[in-house]
Amino acid sequence: MEENEKIVTKLPNQEIDYFKIGKILISRWYWIAGSLFIFMLWSYVYLWYTPKTFATSGTMKLEEKKSEISDLVNVMSTSDRGPSKIQSETSVIQSPTVILSAIKDIDYDISYYIEGRVRTSEIYPLKPLDIQTIQFDSLNFYRDIITFKALNKNSFNLSYKVGAKEVSKSHKYNTPITIGPTTFSIKPPDYIGNSTLYLFKFNIPEDFIGRVRGGLRTSEMVKNSNILLLQQTDANPQFAADVLNAIMREYLIYDRNRKTQSATQMINFIDDQLKYLSGAVKGSEKSILEFKQKNKLMEVSSSAETALSKAKDIESQQAILKLQLIAIEQLRDQIDKEKNNVNLNFNAGSGIDPALTTLIERLDNLLNQRYELLKTYNYNSQPIQDINRSILQLKGNALNSINTTYTTVKRNLDYLTSQLAVVNKQISIFPVAERDLIALNRPYEVNEKVLSFLSEKKLSAQISRAGILPGATIIEKAQANFSPISPDEHGIRRSAMMFGLATGLGLIILIRLLNPYIYDKETIFNIIVYMIIAISLYYYTRYQDKAISVNAKN
Repeated sequence: MEENEKIVTKLPNQEIDYFKIGKILISRWYWIAGSLFIFMLWSYVYLWYTPKTFATSGTMKLEEKKSEISDLVNVMSTSDRGPSKIQSETSVIQSPTVILSAIKDIDYDISYYIEGRVRTSEIYPLKPLDIQTIQFDSLNFYRDIITFKALNKNSFNLSYKVGAKEVSKSHKYNTPITIGPTTFSIKPPDYIGNSTLYLFKFNIPEDFIGRVRGGLRTSEMVKNSNILLLQQTDANPQFAADVLNAIMREYLIYDRNRKTQSATQMINFIDDQLKYLSGAVKGSEKSILEFKQKNKLMEVSSSAETALSKAKDIESQQAILKLQLIAIEQLRDQIDKEKNNVNLNFNAGSGIDPALTTLIERLDNLLNQRYELLKTYNYNSQPIQDINRSILQLKGNALNSINTTYTTVKRNLDYLTSQLAVVNKQISIFPVAERDLIALNRPYEVNEKVLSFLSEKKLSAQISRAGILPGATIIEKAQANFSPISPDEHGIRRSAMMFGLATGLGLIILIRLLNPYIYDKETIFNIIVYMIIAISLYYYTRYQDKAISVNAKN
């Protein structure tokens, strides 16, 4: 018992001499100051040499039209919802087609750089040199960087590589310069110092696809909303803002053109039918005139006129339904072959399954999405396999709907055929001359009526095409943000300060522990314990702050 009590009295954490600890630390303050200086200097050097990354963002609202029909389709095929509107349009926005068009909207022909003490930096959108290309082949041109140095008002020096050889030549302004397969000239600049080095290189739009796609991110602004957030990161903040705005503009153009293409397809189908019917009407009109002159029969009886009118109405309806069947057959063929821009070319407004239009639209979106993805992924990749499964399910639903529609239209056509048989029986009892005149008038009247109907349909389609709007709206354009997101300057300086303090205190403690004339090791032990606790609390607090910020973003 006495031994235990003695041990307890010697435990170091019963009494702490704070004054003594402070005196020890103050006596070696220069160790703390020195380590702080070294770590802070390291942080400034690191930030000076590390390239900065900037980010900008913009938002778009996708116009998601909802209707009872679309809701019905979702209920009927809950297992095949496919990708959401946001997911589908994200694939389109990130597609090479849209990005390539966006790059062509900005000034991409020549990139300019300035050589600094630490690094060479791109100076887009500045153009310190006025370079005019004389001979430039987009498939074969000089791709390496060329260094420009002004010599005087009349001449300059260009340095570049030809293979492994470094070439340096003097040239005059406004004179053709040929480097490899590329020929260009440089106009005299307003002023460039002799010590300033500018670098430039020639580009084609495809050179920027990887750079733009690598920095482009899209996400929902709020979960389950139709607001799309786009973010572009790049080493040049102005380039990031310009290319992101161009991407949003080109997406709207692409979306409108995609919808216009479907309307144009319908107009072309109607034009083909009008061309055929116009010839048929002219031929019938000529035959009727010749028959009347030959038989001296100008008019038919009122009963024959009534029968002709009934026959004309029925046959006109039949002709329209036959056009509908042709359009349905074309649609079925398109879906079987999985062609892009699937569309019901003609809709007479009766017998069409109300869910068919929505199914076609969704299938067309998936086919276009797959077309864009195939420019990036191979056919056996996981994204393509996922979208293929969605296409297969939607394709089955659409074909079932087409079969239902075809059956309904065919049933209506058979009913009209039975009605026409009754009218034909009435016409058969008329005199031969009247029957012959009716036989000539019927195709003329029917074709003329169908011709008028199709002309109205074409006009309606043309008006609809002219009024097509993109399925999205730009809410907020991207603005150049000159505050870097990487590296984290404040975090690096804060960490350098903490490590500097910890290193300085650690050196003091280490020296005290190694000093054989120090007998208060309990005090040194307590200092170590409190340092470990302080550092642990600091990093625990930082971890909690990061966790809170991540949860807030989600």
